[in-house]
Amino acid sequence: MTLGSPFDLYGLRWPLLLQAAGVVAAGTVGVRGLARLSCLTGSCCAEFRAGLRAPTAPGVRFTSIYSRHDAAVPWQASADPHAENVEVGVGHLALLTHPDAVRAVAAALEPAEEPVAAA
Repeated sequence: MTLGSPFDLYGLRWPLLLQAAGVVAAGTVGVRGLARLSCLTGSCCAEFRAGLRAPTAPGVRFTSIYSRHDAAVPWQASADPHAENVEVGVGHLALLTHPDAVRAVAAALEPAEEPVAAA
């Protein structure tokens, strides 16, 4: 389950994209623990980048909770064709606390229904 998470590398609005660019610049010049430019283009993270929009394994449920009112992550970057997409009409940070978002999280965490075995 995800909340307002972008599945595209550049799925952020400009203010956050600029902050991410600053982190990448710092990591590239040697600040330990931060992403580097090679993370976006190199082979070290190629599998991660490819997996951002890959289907989940059979039997694995995936719910993406997103908002068209999100000022940080465009909704198109959060809606995924392999997920059960749930739209909640709140801003990015409110996805953590708004009752509609909390209900969507609770529903996503419900155990999957077991298929009824034929008698």
